[in-house]
Amino acid sequence: MTIIEQFTAAMQQTFDPRFMRSGWYSTGQSREMMMEREKFHKFVEENWADISRVMSQFKIDPETGKIVNADGTELSGTSSNDFYKLSMLMSIYKQQMLSGGIAITTFALDIRDAGIREMFAKDPNEITQAVKCALDALKHRRFDYNVILATVAGKPFEDFYKSDAAKAIFFNPDGKTPRTLISAEVPDRAPVYPRTCIYNCKITPDMLAPGQVAIAVFMAPDAKTGKERLHIEATGPWSQVSFLETTMMQAVYQVVLQKHLHERGCTFGQWLYEALFRFYLSTTFAGINCPEMTGFLFAGRRTGHFLLLLLQALLAKRIPGSKIAGTSSFDAWYFLTKMGFPNVIPPVGTHAHELQMGAQALFAKFDLSPQNPEFLIISACISTLLYYYTAHKGGSGPMPMLPDTLGTESFCKAAAAFMVHPMKDGELDTTQWVPLLSLITSARQDSGKLDAFVEILKKYDCKCSLFASEIDDLKTLLEARDLGYKFFGAGGAMGDSEKVWDVTGEKAFSASMAVKIIRMWLLDPTTRSWIRCRYPVKLGDGTDLAKVTADSLLPIEMFKQSIAEAERVKQMAKENPVSSYLFYCEFHENRIQIRRSDGQYL
Repeated sequence: MTIIEQFTAAMQQTFDPRFMRSGWYSTGQSREMMMEREKFHKFVEENWADISRVMSQFKIDPETGKIVNADGTELSGTSSNDFYKLSMLMSIYKQQMLSGGIAITTFALDIRDAGIREMFAKDPNEITQAVKCALDALKHRRFDYNVILATVAGKPFEDFYKSDAAKAIFFNPDGKTPRTLISAEVPDRAPVYPRTCIYNCKITPDMLAPGQVAIAVFMAPDAKTGKERLHIEATGPWSQVSFLETTMMQAVYQVVLQKHLHERGCTFGQWLYEALFRFYLSTTFAGINCPEMTGFLFAGRRTGHFLLLLLQALLAKRIPGSKIAGTSSFDAWYFLTKMGFPNVIPPVGTHAHELQMGAQALFAKFDLSPQNPEFLIISACISTLLYYYTAHKGGSGPMPMLPDTLGTESFCKAAAAFMVHPMKDGELDTTQWVPLLSLITSARQDSGKLDAFVEILKKYDCKCSLFASEIDDLKTLLEARDLGYKFFGAGGAMGDSEKVWDVTGEKAFSASMAVKIIRMWLLDPTTRSWIRCRYPVKLGDGTDLAKVTADSLLPIEMFKQSIAEAERVKQMAKENPVSSYLFYCEFHENRIQIRRSDGQYL
């Protein structure tokens, strides 16, 4: 059966008990759910010409059962990336230049769901082999420069993407052929699995060729859980390997989801029907119950397939009462626009923990300086300021902050004392000094409690708009509304997550995971040897230990010490929320100068 045939069969089965395994669709649902399903079917019928046209761009490979492009081409190398990858890239480049050169960076996948970790442990051969195959296939996914140029057109950072520095990220050294997400060729005697380019051990810079980006999959002890587990890591130059953060997570998620669907006896088309129905329900719910809030789709990193992202972007404005205004998937926007569809929601995004975690490693000397006795996270301020200078440039759009990397209080304390020159429409005003915190116009809550986040911002007199981006259920959305949040970003809650709406009558599937920077190296210009940087840490707000991230391959005592040092910073901000000093920051070519208010330099 084709995808379209599977989808239409699933629609028919929901009202025909002859096709049901248990009859739940016809007997187990509430009357209200049945009425909503009827509305959804009518909505699908009204938009069927466009829905089926998009579905027809993909097919099921008869040999592998995988969903592939109908014309035989590969998806773009950025099809699993969020827009923030493009808005952050110039800042990432600048961080490296200010640190003396290219930083070799490792991103690691953290599978937070215990059930999924156990799945890998119990079935190390079949599912691990499927993961390795999915990741190895990324050597065929090429960057499409046209997608990137179309997305950044008219943005404050557009010019960077026309520079030689940017082209070197997306093209091979010949300047003509586009790079692939991971390098298909590996050095001689590289420790890779047979007939793949996937490494079988932890990667260090000396194991890579210049410019190489590689993925490793291996079993090893884990300092976070205290158990042996599967480690999945991507390593390479930061500006290039950054595009594997969400892509690597998406590839693994898709393998795990396919195993779940196989065990359910569920076709891809049926899953697509169920996910699209959940999207319809969540969008309708938000429009009715939160009419003053504006929503954005953040689903590219954990979804069953790019096809769902396309259908979400296509239909978001068509659902009655919809308040969805944008998508993080710039590839979905480009794909649909190229097909000629009007009124496609545009690509949107802020920035990610990646910026601050990279800065922790590269600018540790400022965080640990004797002239910074309160351990203010100067590095987080530098990374946010670079984003302001490169992506926002004092324009009319919102200037975001993602303050919870080491706790929102830690960031606000530092940003309130971090004095900078403001910008106005791209022009730097060196006659003024203002706190970095005063330049923030949008605060993104991503962990902890919604109300606690509001109280912290009040403490620092931060009067910016509130953005809730940890919306994983509808109760949380309503809470955000009641607290005055005006914007929300949601991924799984808008379709992929089976926990939000029970549309199948079966146990909900869950696969919580994240990818963060855990290691960095810089090349010593004198010795030409690689120097490991400080290990970055992400704590988040609240007390959810599952969201704490550090290099779990460290010896347990070193891992605990890294977390303890980060917790110390967080605790000091709670105990003393106001800095004893101001810190004045200026950039001189490829050098940062930070002067304390008493004249001492960091």
